[in-house]
Amino acid sequence: MQATWRIYLVSAVLSCAVAAATALVTIHIAGPAKGTDAGGNPAVSPTVVLEGVAKVPCAGEKPAELDVFYKTPFASPPYLTFPDGLRESCVVADQKATSFKLRRTATAGTSYVEVKWHAEGQPAK
Repeated sequence: MQATWRIYLVSAVLSCAVAAATALVTIHIAGPAKGTDAGGNPAVSPTVVLEGVAKVPCAGEKPAELDVFYKTPFASPPYLTFPDGLRESCVVADQKATSFKLRRTATAGTSYVEVKWHAEGQPAK
């Protein structure tokens, strides 16, 4: 009769081991997939911020254009802002993942205008 406690002890230890193994397998299967966050959403790579100053020349007979290329390309056209605003008839004529184009239509004024820009977006892979 003294040996029955050993049977209960072995059963309890075996049950704990099986429960722990089941929990690990369940967490591994039900956990987030690789490349996703805890909510199951695709993992978002960190954004890249690039800044610079463009010197747009004064327009002559036709509008002056300046292509500004990013040091590192973005996956898609980034969120482009101008902290000091666009001045003296400058507009964004085109925007791509690798560059943007500024157009200036002013025929009078300074020979060129400096425009500070700020671009933020996902980097190209």
